[in-house]
Amino acid sequence: MQKNGYGMDTASAICVADPTVWVAALFVDELRAAGFNVITEKESNSTSALKIQGILLKLFAEPANSSVIETDVHIKLIASESSGFVAKRSFFVKKSVINVWGTTNYFQTSIDNATRQIVKDMVSSIVNLLNRYPELSGKMPHTKYISLGEL
Repeated sequence: MQKNGYGMDTASAICVADPTVWVAALFVDELRAAGFNVITEKESNSTSALKIQGILLKLFAEPANSSVIETDVHIKLIASESSGFVAKRSFFVKKSVINVWGTTNYFQTSIDNATRQIVKDMVSSIVNLLNRYPELSGKMPHTKYISLGEL
């Protein structure tokens, strides 16, 4: 949402690409950086892989006042495994950026900051889940396989 100097809505800020695809790609990159072997649902032959599905519930940025852009990101993850194990968790991040010059670049900076934070939080949660339930990690002790559904 974009606002004028009086705080009135003036226009919508629209994503140029599908945000679910973008967030899912960031999530995959961060999982791989954490040492996970990520396979997509189409590539999955293994029924023992931990399957992670996500729902992007909210991605919203707006000027909080004339000099601050606030972004909210809300994602729900569902982790499941063929044994019947299911875990669900919601993640919410609010980030703000000081918009000194009043340009739209600060919208993207705010969205990038919030998205990077929520992706790191989600990966940390997956690591904690696998530490808590090591039987979900698969048969190879140094590689964790995760089948990733789309956000």
